Amino acid sequence: MAIWDEKNKRAMTESLVEAYTKTHPNVSIEVQLTPYKGGEYWTKLEAAATGGKAPDVFWLNVLHTDSYVDGGIWQILAMLSPSPILKIISLSLW
Repeated sequence: MAIWDEKNKRAMTESLVEAYTKTHPNVSIEVQLTPYKGGEYWTKLEAAATGGKAPDVFWLNVLHTDSYVDGGIWQILAMLSPSPILKIISLSLW
């Protein structure tokens, strides 16, 4: 999971990961922290995505969404769900 850190979000993210892996012991999640300042996060993420090595889960803001969707790198996970309600919510947010 790739994240950028602003105001100590790493601790919160690691807490969520710990809680998730307690109930899903067969899942392994590594938090990869990259500074947001200076665009380092976006440079690293773009290079990984271009090389086919993007993290399975990563933070993405609205300014970068179109390029990752158009490039076939990112999709709305709720769209993979059999739940029609999640699909409707996802489409309304999209």
